[in-house]
Amino acid sequence: DFNAYVVRKDQALSDYACDPMGWRRKCLVNIAKAGMFSSDRTIAEYDRDIWHLGK
Repeated sequence: DFNAYVVRKDQALSDYACDPMGWRRKCLVNIAKAGMFSSDRTIAEYDRDIWHLGK
């Protein structure tokens, strides 16, 4: 796993150095496609099931 990580890290550094705007686009797409994080889901469930604070 570590070798694969190093390869991807090096590719990310190269992508950023060669095309900063493309890198920014990739970052924004990644954020936009991110699902609900598990901690967000957990807090929402605590609110729904225990705290009943609502939004």
